[in-house]
Amino acid sequence: MRAIHKYSLAILNWFYPKKCFLCQSALSYLDFNHICNDCLWDIKRLKLSHDTFIYSYGPFEGPLRELIHTFKYNGFDYLSWELAKLLFSVWQENPDLKNCDRIIPVPLHNTNLRERGYNQSQLLAKDLLRHIQEFELKKNLQLLENELVRSKNTTSQTHLTKEQRYENIKGAFRLNHPPSIHEKTVLLIDDVYTTGATLQASREVLLENGARKVLALTLARD
Repeated sequence: MRAIHKYSLAILNWFYPKKCFLCQSALSYLDFNHICNDCLWDIKRLKLSHDTFIYSYGPFEGPLRELIHTFKYNGFDYLSWELAKLLFSVWQENPDLKNCDRIIPVPLHNTNLRERGYNQSQLLAKDLLRHIQEFELKKNLQLLENELVRSKNTTSQTHLTKEQRYENIKGAFRLNHPPSIHEKTVLLIDDVYTTGATLQASREVLLENGARKVLALTLARD
């Protein structure tokens, strides 16, 4: 059976070559990745990953911007695995992040979730936890996928000023089960940090409902 499996993969590699999403270099179907390691680790990093309570991997530009847009809007949900590797590298380097015992993705409103088909932050949170569990034993670390809820369908934040973003997002979030975060250190996961309005609104709800501390981790900072 193993020989047949390898033969089938060889046929796929020959007739339907798998290529790196960024540089188009050849990848094997035996490789789960869709971005080659050279491209992934060539993505520009921020000199300082930490801004207030928010940590980020890189600036929202170049290949990282392209990957996030494609992942978020074009249905390429499988890019989550590689993008979560970037989050994991920041997590590894920062003891404060390692001390978190709950991971919560920033939620989408149900209307946007139906339109997009998935919540990109939820996928990133799931894959980040998988990377962490692959390398370190964290018995107390739990992913809470549905605790934080976006109950208000806000207008797009894209073209709003900083002040407008904070006003737009006010009252947009609620918590389903407050005891799940009581006296816990929570790590919020999102794709891009721009003004911090969404992350700050999420953080306030968590702190008001008993979280001990709330940090955030994003792929990019705009």
